[in-house]
Formats: sequence, structure tokens, C-alpha cells
Amino acid sequence: MKIDKDLKEALDPEILEIIEEFKEDIVSLSGESKSKDKITTSSLWMDNVLGGGYSVGSWSNFYGNEEAGKTSMGLVWGRNWQLNFPKDGYVFCFDAEGRITHERLFNSGISTSPDQFLRIPTNRAETVYNMSERFIRMGNKKCFILVDSLDALELGSDAEKQF
Repeated sequence: MKIDKDLKEALDPEILEIIEEFKEDIVSLSGESKSKDKITTSSLWMDNVLGGGYSVGSWSNFYGNEEAGKTSMGLVWGRNWQLNFPKDGYVFCFDAEGRITHERLFNSGISTSPDQFLRIPTNRAETVYNMSERFIRMGNKKCFILVDSLDALELGSDAEKQF
């Protein structure tokens, strides 16, 4: 990983030290991307906004009003991932809201075959993070990770608190 000279000068020395320690695990800083591959979102407008689709090796956070289609669009992107990587593309779907139904999966066109898809019903932030990290590090699969939704995740320590 290459650190932009201007960014390096602007960073706090302690932050720079941490980045140096983990530089082998960091894909990019300052907009630099390890991969230039793009996968269509199936929306001409969205592909145009994203410069041709979403980038392989990146992450995105999409947000908007309730019932605006974010989950459905995420599942379509997962289907496109499977189509782009038919042999080793895998979709991990963290269903934190409990709203991903068989009908929604069917309508998106995503393959729910166990060799291409896994739905994981959890709203624990630590679980999502730790499992995602393990999936990515497997190395034998190209992972697409969908979290529905980040807002529904809770910290394990918060679950025991009384309000």
C-alpha cells in the first residue's frame, strides 16, 4: 500500500504509526484503489454516479428513507457479484433487521445455493465485524458482504444495558 505524500504529512504521527503497523492489511488510503474492476449495479444512473459500477475491493454504505429499496438493490448487487464471479463469488448476507425473506431473495434473482450464498440472522456488531473479517481472509472466495442494516446493529455490551 502506498501512502500519499500529502496525506502522510497531514496525519498525526500516532495515526501514521498505526497505519504503518497494519499496512499489509490496508487496501487503500486517500481514494487509491487496489482494483479497478467495476461491477454493474443494474442501474444506469447509479453506474454513472459510481463511474461504471461499484469497485471490487471496496466498501460502500448506502442510506436513504425507509422502504426506498436499499435492501432490494443490495441483493441485486449480490446477484451481479455472483454472475461476475460464477466459480468463486460468494455473498454473505447479514440480516440484522430480519426482513430478508425467501420472496425478496427470489425477486432479486440472487442464487441462494449454499455454494454461493449464506444468510446470517444477527444484529450483533461484533459478530458481523469478526465474521466478515474471517470470510474476507479465507482467500478461496471472492466475498460480497451485505449488512441489512448498519443502523440495526448493536454492540454486545449495549444489549445487556437497561434503559
